[in-house]
Amino acid sequence: MRRFKGTDLSLGLLAVAVNVLLVTGVVMLTAGRSDTLPEPTPTPTRATSTTTAPPTVAAPTRVVASMPLTRLATATRPVTLAVLGDGTGDEEGEWVTALGTLLGRDHQVVLHNLDTSDPTRYADQLTYGKKGSTFTIWNGSRRSAPADYAVKRLSFLVPQRPDAVLLSYGRDDSADNIASHLATTYKAISTRWPGVPVATVLQAPERDDVSGVVREAARAWAKTQGVATIDVAAALRKAGDPNQFVSVVDPPSVNQRGGELWGLAVYRALGGTAPDPVAPAPAVSSTTPAAPLPSYTPVPTRPRPPYTPPPVDPTTEPEPTPTPTDPGTGTPEPSTTDPATPTPDPTPTPTEPSTPPPSDAGGTGDQGADGQ
Repeated sequence: MRRFKGTDLSLGLLAVAVNVLLVTGVVMLTAGRSDTLPEPTPTPTRATSTTTAPPTVAAPTRVVASMPLTRLATATRPVTLAVLGDGTGDEEGEWVTALGTLLGRDHQVVLHNLDTSDPTRYADQLTYGKKGSTFTIWNGSRRSAPADYAVKRLSFLVPQRPDAVLLSYGRDDSADNIASHLATTYKAISTRWPGVPVATVLQAPERDDVSGVVREAARAWAKTQGVATIDVAAALRKAGDPNQFVSVVDPPSVNQRGGELWGLAVYRALGGTAPDPVAPAPAVSSTTPAAPLPSYTPVPTRPRPPYTPPPVDPTTEPEPTPTPTDPGTGTPEPSTTDPATPTPDPTPTPTEPSTPPPSDAGGTGDQGADGQ
């Protein structure tokens, strides 16, 4: 039997009406509730995620791999160098400032030196150069500082991560303790900044190289640890007698000439290129013979004939003897007698007989002679 189409239509309309009534009932039941569902959070877009990235991820310049020591002087990015040492580099005019002057040819160098009167703070900074990238030097050198001085002061002496550290010690260490002191400082640096290159400066000789045994002990330690060395002593020996570079005022240090050569040796170890300076005149010591004086040749003169005194004329009177002078006044003393004026005698004066007169006849003369 066939189904009537109108019946199906009626059933459909009935279903729709039932659904409408159910929805209306639900709405009426929930109309009196005060709480509402929170609005959905919009999904972040790609642009939003990049702008909210943490700032530490956007600083790759200080996260790059450590630069080799031999490329620091020619770097085109900012460089930070730390120097930890003794009194051979703690003052202006010594090797660290000489190094800053050389680096200033291609960089804008900012050098921080410890205050010599108060080594617990850094003094005013020195600047060299006006072009190129920034080159910062934290010079933690201090007088009377042994090689383990910086261990407990590392965060103060080097306030930022360095690209390299130079250890310049030896004047206040002995051959027996220099290795252990360097090892302690090297361990502290490697723990704080893993991967940062470290180099040991083999210091310039003192008078007659009295500290040579300390330098050789430092060299041996660096070799066993695989630490790079900068042989300043060899550079000064190449330039001449090392004694001529020793400071007269401060014998453990070097003079200005020695400081310039010291800074030049370190500059070349960092990859810098500079010509050799003009060598000074060698110092004259007590053992060096003095240069001979030029020989003197007298001018020849005409020979003189022998002196012959003139003949004496017997008819002339001898010249009068000059009157002595008073040594106190320099004037001649007055004469006690008037000088005689020679005048011609008109008549000759008879001469006295040369024979004695005859004796008295009475013999008075004999009596006086013979006796009483």
